[in-house]
Amino acid sequence: MQRSKALAFAALIAVLVVGGAVGFTVDRLVHEPCSTTSRRNVDILADRLALSPAQRAAVDSILDKRHRDFDTALVPVRPKLDSIRLAARAEIFKLLDPTQHVRFQQMIDESQSSQENHR
Repeated sequence: MQRSKALAFAALIAVLVVGGAVGFTVDRLVHEPCSTTSRRNVDILADRLALSPAQRAAVDSILDKRHRDFDTALVPVRPKLDSIRLAARAEIFKLLDPTQHVRFQQMIDESQSSQENHR
């Protein structure tokens, strides 16, 4: 009985850690500055496809439109995504010792600062 409780607890911890990591990754992807991503995508396409300057400009415009369309599509769901992210963070904070708590908050602060600098 004690062993099954320990296994269940270990599984719960593993799920929370993986969920936190996935949440953190999704958070970074959703909030990654798209202008930087878009430029990187154009650079990759231009390099690999040997795009002419005219083609590169057209691809850049297409990806800018995609960025605007993504932003528009996310407007109604962003509050729910924010709520999910905050709930996951709260669960993670409950698992951490005081030192880890400080480090995790620093990671969050750095992520938010980076996002604000790219807006």
